[in-house]
Amino acid sequence: MIGSQWADEQRALWQRIASHPFDAPHAALDFTRRLAREQAWTLAYARQAIEEYRRFCFLVMVTGQAVTPSQDVDEVWHLHLTYSRDYWDVWCARILQRRLHHDPTEGGPAEAAKFREQYATTLKSYECWFGPSPEAIWPSSQQRFATRPRFRTVDTQRVMILPKPRLPAAWRMPLAVFLAMLLVPWQVLALPANPLDWPGPPFLALFAGECLIAGLFAMIWRQILRSSGDTGAHEVELDPVELGFLAGGPKRAFDTGLTELMVAGVVSLDASKRLRVTAQSGPPINGFQRAIQDGATYRDARRAAGGVVTAIRNRLAAQGLALTTRMAMRAAWLPLLVFIPVLPLAGLKIQAGLSRGHPVGFLVMAVVLAVLTLLWSVRRQPWRTRAGDDALKDMRALTKRLTRAPQQAELSLAVALVGPAILLGTPYAAYAQMTGRGSGGSDSGCGSSDSGGGDSGGDGGSGCGGCSS
Repeated sequence: MIGSQWADEQRALWQRIASHPFDAPHAALDFTRRLAREQAWTLAYARQAIEEYRRFCFLVMVTGQAVTPSQDVDEVWHLHLTYSRDYWDVWCARILQRRLHHDPTEGGPAEAAKFREQYATTLKSYECWFGPSPEAIWPSSQQRFATRPRFRTVDTQRVMILPKPRLPAAWRMPLAVFLAMLLVPWQVLALPANPLDWPGPPFLALFAGECLIAGLFAMIWRQILRSSGDTGAHEVELDPVELGFLAGGPKRAFDTGLTELMVAGVVSLDASKRLRVTAQSGPPINGFQRAIQDGATYRDARRAAGGVVTAIRNRLAAQGLALTTRMAMRAAWLPLLVFIPVLPLAGLKIQAGLSRGHPVGFLVMAVVLAVLTLLWSVRRQPWRTRAGDDALKDMRALTKRLTRAPQQAELSLAVALVGPAILLGTPYAAYAQMTGRGSGGSDSGCGSSDSGGGDSGGDGGSGCGGCSS
């Protein structure tokens, strides 16, 4: 817990919250067991959710801001409200020493945006007071405000509930090895020395094995070609657009810069999916501002901003974090040389099969698939060095909360690290949908309010109404 700078009043509040017993000593079905039974949780997870509910209530009292819980914390809150005597007479009156109300959302885009921002603010406040929030209980904004609710009340006498199958982690590697063994042509010792004389199935297995081995060596070679750059270069400070380039290449850098302009109110997206530029005094926010023309389409704007992206790439390459265009092409093409012995052998086998009147359709399809895979790998040219990997890894370690639930002012940095899909559910969701990064949204939410006034929220459509003393 980050409590070294807490005031005495805050320490006393947390002491009261932490020491409050939710479970009756002699109850056959106490609070924790009831919570675990109703939500189909383990007792350990129910206890963890209750602990996060304590922290949530602490944040309500000390931040002075409207806060929004996660879905799991909200379920604990719902159950606590049914223990009305404990909630109002003890929890609010003696522990919090203030009323804490729970009201449903009014629905609509404005409410959705409000609760999404409140949830991001809640996680940021959590980080300040308690450190990083556990992702299992405090998921990303997309998960928290998903269109399809995680929890539903069902009649188990009419509906059968089946858990999603999950393979235990301990079984994954043995299963992979077993499946790989099934692909081994054990009859290879009895085959002719010349592979061109092999029957179709064994040769297909040989070709697949050669492709896998060649692909492994190509990946290693590609990593070696990305090793240029100063190993300490990742300590430099980078802006969101530069981080966007490292995380997702030129396209991500452009999406980040455009998001920065949209959040600042300089650029907007009209109903026809065209970019509208608002004149603004003062220095440009980023290099893309002057490159984007009013009324341009997304594709035209990206094309016009090509020079800006190139300048960003060169700047990062000078710092040892990004590959130049020439270096990226080498890293994409040179590793393909390991496939030189593989594809010609398959071509000779196809020629031999045709001359002997043997079917070669499956081998032809395998070769076409291999060639398409190689072309796809070339198209996905690397753009950062291994030092760039380190810089990106360090930044993501520092911004775990931001990439799950960013505030409005943090959206450009979140787009840089995650992509435009994180804009879903925000006022800029149309941009994410236009770029093909997903769809959906929700106007669910849940907030809090105390007797002193403030904002209130809903419960994500679960139908829980507000409570009052």
